[in-house]
Amino acid sequence: MENSVLNDLRKASTHGEVELIFKRDSITDVEKKLKLLKDSQQMDSFYTPNYYELSVENQYAYELSIFLKGDWKKNQLYDKMGL
Repeated sequence: MENSVLNDLRKASTHGEVELIFKRDSITDVEKKLKLLKDSQQMDSFYTPNYYELSVENQYAYELSIFLKGDWKKNQLYDKMGL
């Protein structure tokens, strides 16, 4: 199931699509959502200095905004191209 969720997340480009994937797969735990979101990007996350002082909900919101920006998709493409 997790690989299916990760693959679907990699195709998502809106907040609604991300939440629909989690809803479809009955994923309601914010910590689980956060982990899946990070795993789907297949890259190290860069944090603000106070990242771990944020609530899990705010960490999720932060990571979701990075995810939706989509730069991680470009980085994966550049890696495949050897750039």
